[in-house]
Amino acid sequence: MMRVKVLFAATGLSALCLSVFAGGTLAVSASSAKTFVFTGLGGSDQAAFDAACVVPFAKAHGLTPEDTNNASVAQIQIEEDAHNVTSNVLLDATPGPAGKWGSLLEPINYKIVGRTLMPKSAQFEYAVGHDTYSTVLVYNATVYGNHPPTDWADYFNLKKFPGERGQAGVAYDGPEGQTELVQLAYQGTKEPHYPLSESIVTKEMNKIKGHVLYYNGAAQMDELLLTGQVDMEMIVSSHAVASIESLPAGSPTWKIQWNQEQYAYDYLQIPKNAPDPTLDNEFIHYCMEKQPQIAYSELHANGPANPAAAAALPAYYQGKPFRATLPSAHIKDATTFSQAWWTPSRSAQWTTFWEKYEISG
Repeated sequence: MMRVKVLFAATGLSALCLSVFAGGTLAVSASSAKTFVFTGLGGSDQAAFDAACVVPFAKAHGLTPEDTNNASVAQIQIEEDAHNVTSNVLLDATPGPAGKWGSLLEPINYKIVGRTLMPKSAQFEYAVGHDTYSTVLVYNATVYGNHPPTDWADYFNLKKFPGERGQAGVAYDGPEGQTELVQLAYQGTKEPHYPLSESIVTKEMNKIKGHVLYYNGAAQMDELLLTGQVDMEMIVSSHAVASIESLPAGSPTWKIQWNQEQYAYDYLQIPKNAPDPTLDNEFIHYCMEKQPQIAYSELHANGPANPAAAAALPAYYQGKPFRATLPSAHIKDATTFSQAWWTPSRSAQWTTFWEKYEISG
């Protein structure tokens, strides 16, 4: 995948970010580098990282911040084989951070990052969970009236809840999240039981076969809801909130079912042979501090991983409900996405499964 690089000039944005986070703790260490390269996910997420973390951190260290986005395992390997690793820190570049990624990633130095800024569930040998996001069931309340769906099992119940469904195509979102949710629905439990079963997933998906529209991009994810092409959707909560808020007056009423939200993290990682691992661990520490965590959530609507930041979020932001719209506010209702179970071979196996299933209609 092509890596897009954008160079941020040392302009008013940098000065503004430094002013905003003047109360934070930016421990400045000496570095021979002249740039700080953050490889993120692009779009609004990357813009939020830049404003909340990358620009103020780089500026405080006398570095020029640079962006790339959407790194892949293959791209990381190419750079490492060429002894030309350019990124300081990666966001979600490798799947399954609980796995043994020692050939691709540096171990996290928790003496620098610290363990008090995030829960144990966000601490991995080769990654740190930076922010929380969730996949939720969103439904047309105008259609389902006083008897709305209450869990993922209802998503697969066409007799009780007729209508079209929307969910991510495997090419867009990978196989992990939706596979776990399908099995969870079949089992009727709070947490999915492992191993995940192709026969179980097939049986459950066949209940709604012919009634599923697969989206293959963020814009299409939003469009299915906004245009009423579906009556229920398996969707990222931040997209659900934004889409519902943007519906014009007179539109059908849409609601989020937070019960069994699939709770997961976006992970910060350091590539093997990164330019300055000490500096890179200091960056992760800074990103996990309370104020940058709050600022990131306000800009992108993912929840903080830092519990202190989650507790300090305002109930309203820019005149709209805020804290209750984040996945971090619904942990008691959540099911946890298991990064530990997913290995590269399992991800590849399930990718093939979903590719075949989607083609079959």
